[in-house]
Amino acid sequence: MKRFALTVITSIILISLFTVVHALPPYPTSKGKLILTPLSRNIFLKKRWGPEIIVGSQIGLSASNIKGLDAEDTKMIMATAGGLFVRLQNNPGSYFQLGVNYSSKGYNKKSTYEKGASTITDDYAISLNYIEIPANIGISFGEILLYNIDAGAYISFLNSANQKGKRTEETEGFGTVSHDINVNLKEDFNNTDFGFLFGGGVQYPITDKRRGTNISVFANTAMYFSMLKLMPNADIKNRNYRLTLGVLFHLDK
Repeated sequence: MKRFALTVITSIILISLFTVVHALPPYPTSKGKLILTPLSRNIFLKKRWGPEIIVGSQIGLSASNIKGLDAEDTKMIMATAGGLFVRLQNNPGSYFQLGVNYSSKGYNKKSTYEKGASTITDDYAISLNYIEIPANIGISFGEILLYNIDAGAYISFLNSANQKGKRTEETEGFGTVSHDINVNLKEDFNNTDFGFLFGGGVQYPITDKRRGTNISVFANTAMYFSMLKLMPNADIKNRNYRLTLGVLFHLDK
């Protein structure tokens, strides 16, 4: 319940910030003329004041690891992430964005321990797959090539958790035996995760219609920092870095 309340409060704050920025009128001079800032110049020259509705999709690579007191001897794991989002944007200017992603996180680990007369080495990867809901606000600036900077929060729901790798057991006088590891660990991890994200990127228009839907392409990088423990009895948290490519559909007003 506390996590749900925290998510709702964060979403309200983000929406409120966007609403305040979006509601700011253009600055009039004493002669009734408009002073156009770099972030609002194009919208006042081309469109009436109001948000542009943009629908987008993205897919890319993610690099994940864990941080915390119990995150010893772990290495980064490479995976994929992608999803859909809707953006309300003053073009260029401020924007609010809400999306749904499918993201893979986790880590690699190699551990060696003694068991009786045997030395056992586990070399495995923990793969955590989430349905993720990010909400962020940002600004964009530029003329044709637009630069975006944004920040926000996300909540994610665990879809699956698996341990895959190889276990090697070496016993003196009996040689070495290896076998695969493939274990479902979903019950060992918390079902929800919450954190903050920071990102930036560039977008470029590939159509310029006076009427109808325009299309842009973009590249974006982002950092996702978990604030909640992944397991009830272990101090480990997700850290995720992404590079994504995508397409934006600028819907005509």
